[in-house]
Amino acid sequence: MKSRVALGILLVIGFLTVSCSEKTDDNVGSTPLENSVSSGKMATTTNTTTSPKATAQCESTADQGTSSPISTTEPVTQEPIGIASLDLKDFAVTDGKTTILLDTPFKDFQTSEAETPLDNNYVGETTSGDSVYKNYMHEYADFDLYTSNADYDTKNRSFDEYFITQISLKTAAFKTARGISVGVNLDDIVRLYGSGNKVESEGSTSVVYRLNDMQLSFDMDDAQRVQSITLNSGGSASGSDEDQATATDPAM
Repeated sequence: MKSRVALGILLVIGFLTVSCSEKTDDNVGSTPLENSVSSGKMATTTNTTTSPKATAQCESTADQGTSSPISTTEPVTQEPIGIASLDLKDFAVTDGKTTILLDTPFKDFQTSEAETPLDNNYVGETTSGDSVYKNYMHEYADFDLYTSNADYDTKNRSFDEYFITQISLKTAAFKTARGISVGVNLDDIVRLYGSGNKVESEGSTSVVYRLNDMQLSFDMDDAQRVQSITLNSGGSASGSDEDQATATDPAM
């Protein structure tokens, strides 16, 4: 009687060992294509010796129920495609005949547009530590320019040398380096420049892009169209340091 019971136990153990080994050898490390081929056309060879791989699979199955494929691929973050980062060329505007580049000497600036005479084009002074800088405004029909000798002492420039520190476009005659002009809608700006930052200041809304101490701002109206464009550098007398306080999503 005892010998029959022992024999029965051995047969059950052997059956379980063979079943686990077959399942492991058929599925572990197989692709879906390999599994479909093996299930239909490949013969199964029974091996009563349990391999280390089979043992590990059996233990995993016992602990977790059913095994699942393991992926080693890291998730990929999708970045915007086709939108170039800002560079110095983005801080220039043109009407096809005249090009105005930010932070260049005003004495070298030439245009066919006549400057609008002002009673006084002196804007005021800005300071940095013990240094005092002077700022001026030059008005034209399609744009305004601000010039300054700001940071002359740190940039190895002459006190009397004035650079263009701000360009303000008032009409659609001039365009940015990427083709945006007054009247263009927000969707076109985002398509060419990316999302940028939405800035709220004194009831107006701007979409702002920055590179180092330079800033490109598109001032929007209620219809989400550009009503003016401003390019300025850190030395601008009418710079927008205060305007940078609130930055949110550009979707309005």
